Order: sequence, then C-alpha cells, then structure tokens
Amino acid sequence: MKFLILVCSFFFAVGSRSSERDLYDFRWLDQDKKVYVLQNKEYVKKGSIYGDFSLLKGVSSDYQDTSGYQFRSGYFFHEEWAFELSFTDYNNKNNTTYENLQRINGVVPFMRTIEQTYGGAVIWAPFYGKINTFNKIFYFDWYFGLGALSITANSNADSAANPNSNAFNDEEFVGALAKTGVKFHATRNWHLAIELQNTYFKAKGPIPGRPKKLNTNTDVILGIGYSF
Repeated sequence: MKFLILVCSFFFAVGSRSSERDLYDFRWLDQDKKVYVLQNKEYVKKGSIYGDFSLLKGVSSDYQDTSGYQFRSGYFFHEEWAFELSFTDYNNKNNTTYENLQRINGVVPFMRTIEQTYGGAVIWAPFYGKINTFNKIFYFDWYFGLGALSITANSNADSAANPNSNAFNDEEFVGALAKTGVKFHATRNWHLAIELQNTYFKAKGPIPGRPKKLNTNTDVILGIGYSF
C-alpha cells in the first residue's frame, strides 16, 4: 500500500518545480520517510538570452478587430528569473458591430485603441515539465511576468459626447502589464510560446468631469523564439 502511494505521489510531483533536487516530506507517512524526486532538466535557462517574434489577437474591444505583432528579448540571470524588454505594434480595424451601430443608429461609440507599447518586465518561471506525444517528448516552461509600459493610444474621448464631432486624438500613458505563458522547446535553441497578457492604464472617459478609470486590454500572443 505504501509503495502504491509513493508511486502516485511521484507522478503528481514530476515537473512541478524547476529545482533539480526537490524534497518532499510526507507528514502522513512515517516521520522518518522522505521522498526525493530527481529529474534531469533538459533545457537550462540560467545565463541564456532569448529573442521572440510574436503575432497577437486583441480580445477586449467591442467595436474593433485588433491584431498586431510583438518583439521581445530577455536574459535569464537565474534559473527561474529573467528580465525582458518588449515592443508591440497594434492594427485596429472597425468591426461589424461598429458598422451596424453607425448605419442603423447613426452614432459613433466611445472607443479607445492602443497603437503601440514598449517597456520591460520581470519574468518568473518556476514550473517546467514534459509531454510525451506522437512518440516524442516535448519540454516546456510555464512562466509569469509583471512590468511597466509606455503606451501610445488613440480615442474620441473629447468628442464622443458631441453628436456634431467625431475627432480621434492621440494619447500617451504609463501603464503596467501582467502576463502568463507557456514556452515549448522544439529544439535546444528554438521554442514556441503562447501568452495571455493584460495591459493596465488609467484614462479619462467621454463624460467630462469624471475621474480617470482603470482600463484593461487583453491580448492572446503566439510566437516563435530563439535562445542562445
């Protein structure tokens, strides 16, 4: 029975943390029983530099279809920690909802779109693991990021309340980003990454005199990268 419990515990523990030597002290076993899980790590991150090119899809706007691309580069100064710089460019296009609203009701809704961002983030990659599929083992890292951004945006906040005007003005903000992603290692140097990123910034709305409101912009990002 104890052997079965130990085997099940081993499979749940494999790949949960990036440390090479993890100690599991099971209190529900005999007090002198300790289980060490040893795992060979195929891709060591410490000291590596990476660069990624990604395509993105925005999922926050009700009235526009948003796509874009992103360049990012980072350095792992520790096996679990890295610093990353990024530049993102967005392409925003009015969608069917916007066209129907304008055609049927003759109004233009309040819209704010992000045009470009650049900034930096601290990356924490505490989890790694592997998947066996199609008779091939794929290794992956699961990571999180927090950072700051300079944001260039465009909105009709100053004219949305005026039916005789529809002027869009450029805006600039300092914001924050929070993201999580999974990086799949195709080879020792090449990898694929998928991310979910939120961008946060405070900006005024279309009603004069109202305080600034927190805006959230969400992107799904898919990229390819190279590490050396």
